[in-house]
Amino acid sequence: EVSKLPPLGAGGWRGDELTRELQELRAQALDLYSSKYPAHRLTPFQIDWLTSETLRHFVDPPRPEKIAAALHVRGQREAVLTKHDVWLNGSLRVVGHDLEGTSILSW
Repeated sequence: EVSKLPPLGAGGWRGDELTRELQELRAQALDLYSSKYPAHRLTPFQIDWLTSETLRHFVDPPRPEKIAAALHVRGQREAVLTKHDVWLNGSLRVVGHDLEGTSILSW
């Protein structure tokens, strides 16, 4: 049985287990987000993005501040990403970025 695809931009497959290290990184990022953006509540669209595949790109070295910033951008772009058709050219997808010009691609 093939797992369901994760939220747009999360990469990987839904259902991957979060290791203890990834759970701690996720908790740190969520705490940072709450303190840095107190006026912006996290939506399911933002929280669902925090899959093991997404988090593994931020774990070595740990970068919870990058995840918090990416969550904020994802929240700002939620309407564009969820309310409009997204044209995919072939099977290449940009599944994430670190706001410093590095994109994470999935084929």
